[in-house]
Amino acid sequence: MAKIDWTRHIAAWQVSGLSQAAYCRLHGLNASYFWKKLQADRTLLPSGRQALIPVRVEPPVGGAGMAKDFRQKPPTERRKKQ
Repeated sequence: MAKIDWTRHIAAWQVSGLSQAAYCRLHGLNASYFWKKLQADRTLLPSGRQALIPVRVEPPVGGAGMAKDFRQKPPTERRKKQ
């Protein structure tokens, strides 16, 4: 059995536009093993590195028709009847 060039297959899959499962079926590869190889060596990913991306969440701008405020309101205090 010939040795599989996983680096070549992963690079080809990334530009193929196919899902991992479809690419593996097309090339006779075990999809589970393909996933494990991809996860085991992060250098096979497009950038070769991981990064954090800063994100800022802001409230929506606008009036009517925008999302409701779904935060839980504190329970109202009831006066005790004497």
